[in-house]
Amino acid sequence: MRVIDKGERELLHKLMKRAITPDLFLKEFTVDISKNPAYVRELLEKAYIEQEADDVEYLMIAIFRFELFLEDITESICKLMNETWHFQHENIASMFQKVKSPRTIECLYNAALTQFEYLEYDEAFALAVKCIWALVTLIRLNQERN
Repeated sequence: MRVIDKGERELLHKLMKRAITPDLFLKEFTVDISKNPAYVRELLEKAYIEQEADDVEYLMIAIFRFELFLEDITESICKLMNETWHFQHENIASMFQKVKSPRTIECLYNAALTQFEYLEYDEAFALAVKCIWALVTLIRLNQERN
């Protein structure tokens, strides 16, 4: 596994703050993640192991910015959905709605029923709503196939 090094972290931070263009990011980052999204999966795995909440946030920004809504990243992201040490659960639910993978159903269902401490203030239950919408998307997709 790779470690998210200082240079990568700085570039991801600049991307998050929109202090760098996506094209310049792709040129300066270690790997062109638009052509090699497996590298993002490796970084997510490392962030998961090290419980690096900031790195998870930066990587989620990169996933959305470059539309890396790929099924091969879902296993890594599902593991993150159950963790309490980061704050990306709503973004993960939104990502799963775009991935449209049946592999995310259990993860979305469990997250919809989980009350994370940092979301206790949220009387609108935004995470649960996003999970439900992602599940509805999967149900509709399944119905269209049958």
